[in-house]
Amino acid sequence: MKLMDISIKWKLAAPILFFITMGIAIITVVTGYKTESIVLHEVEHSTLLGYRDTILNTLTTMMIANNIKETKKPFLEQMQSIVELRVIRSEAVDGDFGKGNAEDYDADALDREVIETGVERVVVEGASIRGVYPYIAKAEFMGKNCLSCHNVKEGTVLGAISIRVPLTESFGRIRAMQYLYGVLGLCGVIAMAIIVLGLIHLIHSPLKDLIAKVRRVGKDIRIPRSTGKAKTK
Repeated sequence: MKLMDISIKWKLAAPILFFITMGIAIITVVTGYKTESIVLHEVEHSTLLGYRDTILNTLTTMMIANNIKETKKPFLEQMQSIVELRVIRSEAVDGDFGKGNAEDYDADALDREVIETGVERVVVEGASIRGVYPYIAKAEFMGKNCLSCHNVKEGTVLGAISIRVPLTESFGRIRAMQYLYGVLGLCGVIAMAIIVLGLIHLIHSPLKDLIAKVRRVGKDIRIPRSTGKAKTK
C-alpha cells in the first residue's frame, strides 16, 4: 500500500513539477538572450557611433588644419588604448597623397566590402562587436568640406575605420546572471516539490481513508446465495 501511495503521489506531482521546471528553464534562456540583444543594440547604436563620430571628426579636422602627419599617430595611439581601432585608406586617395603602406589598406573581406560599397557594416565576431564605417568625401561632413583636401568627386569612398569593442566582460556578467537564475530556479523547484507533495498528501489521505472504509463496508455486506431448487408441479 505504501509503494502504491508513493506512486500515486508522484504520478500527480511529476507533471506539475515538469512544467514548472521547463518554465524556469525557458525564462532563464530567454532572459539571457534578450539581455545579450539589449547589450549588442546599445553598443551598436551608442558606443560604436560615439567612437565613429569622434574619430572621423578628429581626422577631418587634422586634414583641414594640414597637420595630420604630425597629429594622426599620437591620436590613434591614444584611441587604441581605449578601443581596438584601424584606419583604412582606399586607393582613391593615392593620386593626391601617394601610395601608402600595405597595412594601411583593407585587411579582410569586410573591409573591402565597405570600401567598395560605401555602406557601413556591424557584425558580431565571437565575444566582440565590430563596426566598419566608410569615410565618404562630402562637401558638408560634420561642418567640414572634405573636397577641400581631396581632389575627388563627392561621394567617393576615401577609406574607412574599423572599430572593435570586446564584450567578454558583459557576456560574462550575463552568464553569471543566468547561472544565478538557474540556481534560484532549482531552489524554487525543490520548494514547489515539497509544497505540491504536501498538498497531494492532504488531498490524498482523506480519499484513501474513504476508499478503505468503502472496502470494509463491502466486506461486511454478504449477498445471500439462492440454494433452493425450483419446484415442479
